[in-house]
Amino acid sequence: MSPLEVAKFWMQVEIDQNSKLLRTSSRWLGKCWNWTGSFFQSGYGRYFQNQKSFRAHRISHQICYGVENASFLVCHKCDNPACVNPQHLFLGTSKDNTQDMISKGRLNRSRGENKGVSFCKDRGKWRARYMRNYKSILVGEFDSKEDALKALHFSRNNPIC
Repeated sequence: MSPLEVAKFWMQVEIDQNSKLLRTSSRWLGKCWNWTGSFFQSGYGRYFQNQKSFRAHRISHQICYGVENASFLVCHKCDNPACVNPQHLFLGTSKDNTQDMISKGRLNRSRGENKGVSFCKDRGKWRARYMRNYKSILVGEFDSKEDALKALHFSRNNPIC
């Protein structure tokens, strides 16, 4: 990226003065730097470059560490998808990201007949998802729990890949 493109990127970042997120009780990560530009539906920042869109936290990591490797994820230590603070980011595999999520207690594991279906309060929809190779596969969002369970059952028994 040129210096002008880097400056354009950082102009869309705001350092959160109120954020004091802890990864563990003994280590403070510092303040999140929140993306103020547009966002993907998932909550991650969207940065446009050469008429292509990229996740903003990946660009931040690339600017600061010079590493661009599509086979690795850029994961958040702070669990804030809008954060682009390079100190909060690390490279990892899908397995690393899932294990990080489990260690922080963020994995919502439903049990029994409802396994894989949860209610998303902010969207007012039922979400169906399952895990494959340490990746969370979103089947979709549905108006009823029954529709989500049917779609989940169908997708597990008829995988696309």
